[in-house]
Amino acid sequence: MRLTLGLVLALGLAGAAQAQPDGNFRNRDGVTTRAEVQARAGRMFERLNANRDGRIDAADRAVRQASRMEARFDRLDADDNGSISRAEFTQRAALRRDGDRAGMGERRMRRPGMARHGMRRGMMAGRMADGDRDGSITQAEFMTATLQRFERMDANRDGQVTRDERQSARQQMRGRVGRGMAAPSPAD
Repeated sequence: MRLTLGLVLALGLAGAAQAQPDGNFRNRDGVTTRAEVQARAGRMFERLNANRDGRIDAADRAVRQASRMEARFDRLDADDNGSISRAEFTQRAALRRDGDRAGMGERRMRRPGMARHGMRRGMMAGRMADGDRDGSITQAEFMTATLQRFERMDANRDGQVTRDERQSARQQMRGRVGRGMAAPSPAD
């Protein structure tokens, strides 16, 4: 559970630092404000809180996983009859062999080892966000972790994170992870 929560948070926190108030993921001017990050984090928390109980935890993961499995089944069940025939199953396998991994066109493949690195980062982010260490993350904890990350990235403390500041923060984190050091705690 912590692995999944952590990975979601790491990816989410990184994405939140590049959000626009209107919901677009990329800020064309390369500058992200604190308000933009707060708006994106709020939307992300709502999306991750699948069962709407005000906490991100294992129950939310189960809801999201069930939803993904239903969607996967629906993609395989081409004639919408509620069952998957051998022909539907083999057609899907043929598409995968031909490079259509998602059924929606070709996707870029990640570099080997990136998944393990992302999971490690995600676990650190999950531990950092769960302030009371109860195994679930409230909206307040989620927002606090997001804004702490923003503050660490905002090197000149002007309330904005530029491309250069983002790149510098990324390099610093790579250095910590590469040396086997933990990410800074939320109090840092």
